[in-house]
Amino acid sequence: KCKIEDNTPHHADHRASSIEWAQFVLNLLALITWTYTTVLLGKDLFTPELSVTTVAAAQVSECFCVLEVVQIAVGMIRGRLVLGVLLHATRCLIIFAIIPLVPAALPCKLVLLAWSATELCRYPMLLTGKGM
Repeated sequence: KCKIEDNTPHHADHRASSIEWAQFVLNLLALITWTYTTVLLGKDLFTPELSVTTVAAAQVSECFCVLEVVQIAVGMIRGRLVLGVLLHATRCLIIFAIIPLVPAALPCKLVLLAWSATELCRYPMLLTGKGM
């Protein structure tokens, strides 16, 4: 017997809904990690330096953003690839190379605060479909 590939609309709809569900879960996880980062940052704003936990949470959060750029590159989601690559490459440089070296610098705290505020506004829009 030959196996015939199922290209019926129902099969395509199921695949599309699976991708949409996975995207929803990724966006929800990103929102949770950015929220956690923001809470930790709120505690660290009035301490001498960013804690290792706060920096690590921000790094994990940024990895979700990088994953979005990969999804744009492979055509899974729409977006501006060049902008995403430049933006998140810059963020990765700052968060993985610079902030761990100078965690007491006020600009590091302010940069993370700005990123957190941006992502805490952006992910709810993505989750509700209003940012698509």
